[in-house]
Order: sequence, then C-alpha cells, then structure tokens
Amino acid sequence: MTREDLVRYLRRRQRPRIYLIAVIGLLYFLVFALSMSGHLVKIFPGWSQDRWFPTLTAVVMGVVTVIGLTNYIAPPKCPHCGVRFSAWLLHIAIASGNCGFCGKSIEEAPLNDG
Repeated sequence: MTREDLVRYLRRRQRPRIYLIAVIGLLYFLVFALSMSGHLVKIFPGWSQDRWFPTLTAVVMGVVTVIGLTNYIAPPKCPHCGVRFSAWLLHIAIASGNCGFCGKSIEEAPLNDG
C-alpha cells in the first residue's frame, strides 16, 4: 500500500454523505412535526401516525446505519498492526507515510515469520 493509494481512497470516500444525512434528518423532523401536530392526517387522510411514523423511523435508521457501516468497513488496514485507517489515522498515514497507531511505514511490506 502506498500513500497514493490512500489519497485515491480518501478522494473516493469524500462524497457528500453529510448532505444526504442532513436531508434525511430534515425530512424526518418535518414528518415528525406534521404527525405530532395532527396536520399529516389532514394532508393525507389515509396516513395514520400510528403506522407511518414507526415505518419511517425504521427506514431512516436503516439508511443511517448503512452509511455509517460503509465508513467503518471500507477503510484500508495498516499492514503491520491491522488497525483500520479511519478519520485522523488516515490523514496521518497520508501526511507522514507512517501508521498513526504503530508508527511503522505503511509502504513497507510486513515480514512473514512463517
């Protein structure tokens, strides 16, 4: 693994996911406010807050969980200690060429003792 590989990974990962989460949260809050005030039933008479709000909650939590898991599962690992390069560890590895956890070079292949 080279620093260029990590830079390519970081560029791929920096999609505007925060905007997606913000839009989902705003829509969720809007439906919650309309549901609690009773306006949702006036706008859509067939929509009961007892049925749609728990369903919407499950969908929102599922989407946010998937977004969070892709950020956790996808990052590459240090070839020496196996720690995932996420958040600040990724930036340290790109800037210095060393793992921020164990301090060893990410460009050197680990020795096989077997």
